[in-house]
Amino acid sequence: NIKNIAQHFKEVEEIIVTENERPVGIIKPRDILSLFYEREEIPLLVSGMNFEEAYDILKDFLEKMKKIGVKSVNLIVERVGAKNKFEGKIKATFFNKQIFVSSSAFDKVSLLKNLKDLLEREILKEKEKKIEKGRKVKGEELWIWQFI
Repeated sequence: NIKNIAQHFKEVEEIIVTENERPVGIIKPRDILSLFYEREEIPLLVSGMNFEEAYDILKDFLEKMKKIGVKSVNLIVERVGAKNKFEGKIKATFFNKQIFVSSSAFDKVSLLKNLKDLLEREILKEKEKKIEKGRKVKGEELWIWQFI
């Protein structure tokens, strides 16, 4: 039962599943969280602001990121100083690598737009590096095969 499993996660980081006194698997918190996400969507974790508000702003961006291979996005927003200035950090998991960007603005909507623009640029740079690296490897392989 999911409630019992969730209670155990307050004390441990993972649960070992046994059958006939032999380990047959491990359950981690992300396994339980994945039950609540639709498989087609990128998991979005939000801290410091309303989830629905952030999701409404980032929805199209998340769709675009899914198409180029982003696996998850974490967003942290904090209010800074006496003025209504906000600082934000966003992290995306992409090609088994994590990409971080940060920005600040005087309203949350501008902050999120800045963050998604910065993140998109960094992800596209990373994707280009990966494609270029693949071209170099393929070129070297072709060169080696010509001499064998």
